[in-house]
Amino acid sequence: MLNATIQPITSVPKLILIALSFAILSGCASKELLLAQPSLVEQQTSKLLPQRPNKTDLYFVGFAADSSQNVFSKEVKYAQQLFDNKFDTKGRSVTLINHSSTINEAPMATLSNLDNVLKNIGNTIDKNEDIVFLFLTGHGSFEKGLHSKFWPHHKELITPKNLKKSLIESKIKWKVVVVSSCFSGQFANEIADLHTLVITASNPSQPSFGCTNTSEFTYFGEAFFKEQLAQNASFIMAFIAAKARITVKENKMGFENSQPMMITSKPIIDKLKEISQ
Repeated sequence: MLNATIQPITSVPKLILIALSFAILSGCASKELLLAQPSLVEQQTSKLLPQRPNKTDLYFVGFAADSSQNVFSKEVKYAQQLFDNKFDTKGRSVTLINHSSTINEAPMATLSNLDNVLKNIGNTIDKNEDIVFLFLTGHGSFEKGLHSKFWPHHKELITPKNLKKSLIESKIKWKVVVVSSCFSGQFANEIADLHTLVITASNPSQPSFGCTNTSEFTYFGEAFFKEQLAQNASFIMAFIAAKARITVKENKMGFENSQPMMITSKPIIDKLKEISQ
């Protein structure tokens, strides 16, 4: 596994961070933690490198939605490091993570924080030239959406319509959206358009697998990011190969197939060729 690291937030006084960390770990700081979020988002996004004229820059946003299992934060950290190393997103990547280990390093994975991150990136990039890769991973509910949970501080449900609204308001044109959760296919048709490649870990009515505290990756995260995208610069080819690997693994385990989905179009396919290596 790549040695994934997130740079700590250094502009917040150290004693405040220590006090906040202790309070959060003891389950007593919901108000303080939530009040700190806008400044944490601003500190992370204000450090983003600007877009480069006449070059298609790729920006990465990772969203680990559920603090109850370590696998989601591990996947997001790995994906960020992979993109920083392979797709030149270093200085152009942001992670939102619900986990006690990252309270001093990354903003929480909430819809409000995601809205603000995407809007700030939308104001940073050249909207006609650059591409944003958004990866969300967590637990999903049938016909309801993705759970954003950081016990005991925060709990909400991010619906496909919520995510679509957030993307529209960001005014980001070219994007790749990957949602890894049970029933994640419910997001596909809602947010797909001519300028968006959408990939999901399952179809709208099927669960996906591998969500445990002992796992480094979910089945989808391992197949798509670790096994395929680390070797292949094409998101589309990596998905096709990953889906085949996942199906074989699920059959071997005796699980009903999750049936990962992809919706794409010629405009986004052509656009993605500009970042292929």
